[in-house]
Amino acid sequence: MDVLAGIIVLLIAAKILGELVEYTGYPSLIGEIIAGIILGPTVFNIVEVTPVIQFFSTIGVILLLFITGVEINQKIFRSARNRMIVTGLCAAAIPFIIGYVLGTALSLSADESLFLAVVFMLTSIGISVRTLIEERQLNTDFGMTIVGGAVVCAVSGIILFGILSSIKAEGILTQASIFRPLLVAIIFILVITTIGKKVFQFIYNRVQLLHNHALTYAVAFLIACTSAFFSQLLGLTVVVGAFFAGITLNKSVHEDHDIHESFHNMAFGIFITVFFASVGLIMKIPVAELFSPFILVVIIIAIVAKIIGGFIGSYPFLKDRRFAFLVGLGMIPRGDLTLALAQSAIIAGIISQQIYTATVLIVMVTVLVTPFFLKIMLNSIKKDLPTAPVSEAGSD
Repeated sequence: MDVLAGIIVLLIAAKILGELVEYTGYPSLIGEIIAGIILGPTVFNIVEVTPVIQFFSTIGVILLLFITGVEINQKIFRSARNRMIVTGLCAAAIPFIIGYVLGTALSLSADESLFLAVVFMLTSIGISVRTLIEERQLNTDFGMTIVGGAVVCAVSGIILFGILSSIKAEGILTQASIFRPLLVAIIFILVITTIGKKVFQFIYNRVQLLHNHALTYAVAFLIACTSAFFSQLLGLTVVVGAFFAGITLNKSVHEDHDIHESFHNMAFGIFITVFFASVGLIMKIPVAELFSPFILVVIIIAIVAKIIGGFIGSYPFLKDRRFAFLVGLGMIPRGDLTLALAQSAIIAGIISQQIYTATVLIVMVTVLVTPFFLKIMLNSIKKDLPTAPVSEAGSD
């Protein structure tokens, strides 16, 4: 199919299915992912993942995480820092241990067991964040905990995968292979939240003085992409850079309502829709293995491990089992980062085709069930939910 025709068909199908699913009371991203699965190799194989679709998808995930950073209430975010770190570490460490023990029990090699452990510890922030935004629960105690914890899980997973890749390449465990990825992540986050914040705000504020809406919009977009680029260059993926770029421009973008609305319209209207549709598009689901005992065990334990980790990490802070359980549910999804690591791992010879297939199915199942789980749980405790409209985020 022609490249432009592919984008058109994918966007139309994703929008239609997304609206239909949203009409039933569930997040539209479920319909968008299903549209990708239907159009992709799993069902009709009509649309291929072209470089153009990959580009749209990359811009989509950058904008989603940038907007997440912009929408976050800075006062709540700062006050919840310890809670997010502890929850994230628990939601990473507990599934990691469970994943490694499971891999060993299933007689996998040491490399495969470690990789499975990394998959178990990862969380795709985009899936839960969009649900929280649509449900207007982002700036709540449990919403902030999910976002911060998911970032910690993602960074932890990237660091450990970098260590695993270094060991595979070098053949031995060295101090460099352990500390290099860790230092890179720490230095990047420290630089972007201190020096980077001052530089980005200086540039943005100076451009605003020109009263040129189009130019200000372009500069904000370029700041998000630049931060994401350097993050990816350092091996941290675009997710980390885009999120912290949004944090640095949080108040500035919120004060400019035109820029704020323009970002939302462009992101959720086009690019984020293509991103979620492409998640379904890249999944080549082996139907014959869907009900394999090995696959089913791995998927179920991957879900349960995240719920346990998120619950244990957040309960001491939230003091309410229902909200701690919501945090656990928000930690379930694995997404594009998991698929990217799986692709790198199978090319490097770290994992077998069976583990690769299991990883793809973990991603597929978790991205589809998480919005349903969150919506059901939120509805069941609706009368006790705090009101946290996203439009107020950053006003402090």
